[in-house]
Amino acid sequence: MDLIIFGLGILVPGIGYVLLNLFIKPYLDYRNTVFKVGSKLGYYSNIITSPGISEKLSNEATDILRELSFELQESYSKIRLVPNDENVSYVSGSLIFLSNSVHREGKTDENYKELQEIYTKLDIKELRNRYNLKK
Repeated sequence: MDLIIFGLGILVPGIGYVLLNLFIKPYLDYRNTVFKVGSKLGYYSNIITSPGISEKLSNEATDILRELSFELQESYSKIRLVPNDENVSYVSGSLIFLSNSVHREGKTDENYKELQEIYTKLDIKELRNRYNLKK
């Protein structure tokens, strides 16, 4: 009986550790990255939807959007036992598109549409509600 209790005392924390590090932490990192994407898109939305306003902010937004694209892919790829999500691939491509188009005037409608798609595909509720988007 003591051997069983001893074995369970070692086994249960070991299983908890494995679950935490292989499944829970990667998922939480991914959700934090999604939150970061939403936050930065909200911050730079005026630059994204009105290209050419500020050269300095456009340059800054370009770098940030590219970085977020790769952060999103990286954090999603660490989640185990989850099939490839087309939404993450689409959003990653959209972030690169937006980073390339923040300097191009005349891209307002396209940029706005991509911004809305990102909010919807990543299910960023607070921003989706701001723009009255449906899931």
